Amino acid sequence: MSRSSNGTVFLKNTSRSAEGMYRCEVSADAPSFQSIFSEKFMAVEGKNDTL
Repeated sequence: MSRSSNGTVFLKNTSRSAEGMYRCEVSADAPSFQSIFSEKFMAVEGKNDTL
């Protein structure tokens, strides 16, 4: 994933049907078990339907 960076993920071998809302959640260990999450729309860009 050398083309990925902070805030951007590069995926290979995906299709336009993978577009949509995604959620990432991170939880802390005991004793707090606090969680944070973020939801973002993922757009698939490329020349063909299968990338």
